[in-house]
Amino acid sequence: MKRGVEKLTLEAARAKARQWKAAIANGIDPTKPDPAGDSQEGADDESGAELFESVYGEFMKRHVLKEGQKDFRGRPVPPLRSAREIQRLFERYILDDADGHPRWRGRDIRSIRRADVTALMDDVQDKSGTGQADAVLAQISSLCNWYAARADGYVSPIIKGMKRADGSARARKRILDDREIWLLWKATSGADPFNGLVRMALLTGQRRAKLADMRHADLSPDGVWTIPAEDREKGNASFLKLPPLAMDIIRAQPRHASSPFVFPGRFDDRPQNGFSKAKAQLDAAIAKKGGDAIPRWVIHDLRRTAKSLMARAGVDSHISERVLGHAIPGVEGTYDRHHYLEEKAAALRSLARLINGIVTKPTPPEKIPPAPRRRLSTKKGDS
Repeated sequence: MKRGVEKLTLEAARAKARQWKAAIANGIDPTKPDPAGDSQEGADDESGAELFESVYGEFMKRHVLKEGQKDFRGRPVPPLRSAREIQRLFERYILDDADGHPRWRGRDIRSIRRADVTALMDDVQDKSGTGQADAVLAQISSLCNWYAARADGYVSPIIKGMKRADGSARARKRILDDREIWLLWKATSGADPFNGLVRMALLTGQRRAKLADMRHADLSPDGVWTIPAEDREKGNASFLKLPPLAMDIIRAQPRHASSPFVFPGRFDDRPQNGFSKAKAQLDAAIAKKGGDAIPRWVIHDLRRTAKSLMARAGVDSHISERVLGHAIPGVEGTYDRHHYLEEKAAALRSLARLINGIVTKPTPPEKIPPAPRRRLSTKKGDS
């Protein structure tokens, strides 16, 4: 063996290779000594507390997967529903790049600056689009804010205005008209869990994830649904007294002793998650009922449709906002702590009556034409 050459085991050599790759990716010559001294490097190697991948591991364990955590009832806290997607974004774009080369792996989290985030987003946007770049930014921001709450002196490099897409331009405005509601209702008959979930989305205006996670234990005998709040959730309907039409759908679902969920997925002990495939099957069923499919709709459009139908039924806007679980802004949201249980129940009954009047018609209603656009006058003196 040559004198002065370090002898390494195979595993140690692989670890050394990973460290050198990370250093080269960060513009550092791994053959030269670190001018900052060996003490910091040794501290990182010993504890890993400041390495980005170490912070990511703790973030996943404590914030995303909720390992070992229990709620006020002593039950295990479930992981975030988006846990798998969060892990994919970090491992596909942030820890390493698209070619598998280290990006932020091996870096001290405090060394990552705004310019690093911008460069990462430029790369993701160029290769995978604006939406994916913003999704990556959201996860970086979440991790940095989580770490800032736990580490003295750390300041997140994320600032307002770094998103690439204009949210107002991307906001959907789609609602289903009466004919589409009729077709949807006819195609979702029976006790299929996905069909029941879709009908409940229209009858309650709740998010798909909330309905998928609805458990029998969350429903009282008189039909009050307690909706659990998630970590960092801005708004939640909290308690909804469901109308008889909604309760009929729940009672029609087959009850499995192995499943706590009202609308279970393929495996009884898990909530639904294969929404794309189920929706494609529903679209085909809708086309059979009406001769054509409902164009360009997603399940979240039913939430917007429910809000619009409540307005049509005469429900006050501030009540329908509470039904949907939107966070109430300003002084009212801060100081008005009334639960509005009966007011929300009345709103849902009005919504159910209107939907029932639409779907019980023997033939699909005519499509409501859009309101004519007002022509602006160009004559002098007109206002």
